[in-house]
Amino acid sequence: MLSSDGAIPIDAEADERAVMLVHGDCALDGVPLEKYLLYVVAPGANVSLSSLSGGRAILLGGEAFATERHVWWNFVSSSKGRIEQAKADWFAGRFPRVPGDPDEYIPLPEGKPKTITD
Repeated sequence: MLSSDGAIPIDAEADERAVMLVHGDCALDGVPLEKYLLYVVAPGANVSLSSLSGGRAILLGGEAFATERHVWWNFVSSSKGRIEQAKADWFAGRFPRVPGDPDEYIPLPEGKPKTITD
């Protein structure tokens, strides 16, 4: 949480870094952040997170994984087979319901999820 006129540096030594604004206002090097968007910081870039009136942000990052990761919908694994098992488990209802929310169920997306490319 940043107080009014607060600022912190984002560690340039981390392999991977990202920031998400969840409340109030924040900016990366003066560029205002939009709430709930994930901003990926370029490796090695020296940036600062600041707030004019106070804000709360999530900082993510650290050492890069040594092995490749696969992503499908909400599932992430180093094994494509494990993702296929998770899809089957979700479809069959083998995941526990969220405590306090027994009614909502989000079905698996149909077809292949969209891929974002640079």
